[in-house]
Amino acid sequence: MEQVRNYIIAVMVIFVVIYGIDSILFRHLFWERLVANIGIVLLFIIIYLNITQDQNQESNL
Repeated sequence: MEQVRNYIIAVMVIFVVIYGIDSILFRHLFWERLVANIGIVLLFIIIYLNITQDQNQESNL
């Protein structure tokens, strides 16, 4: 149940960050907005994978 809650929170944070950056910085610039969104999603994936790997390593100890 905790994993589902964490997943929902992560998706909400990603949505808020992408929407905020889009509306503030890249309102009328399609390609720049697309590249920034892809970069943000990749950054969140990298952070998520690092966190889950750290938790798996701690549980194996």
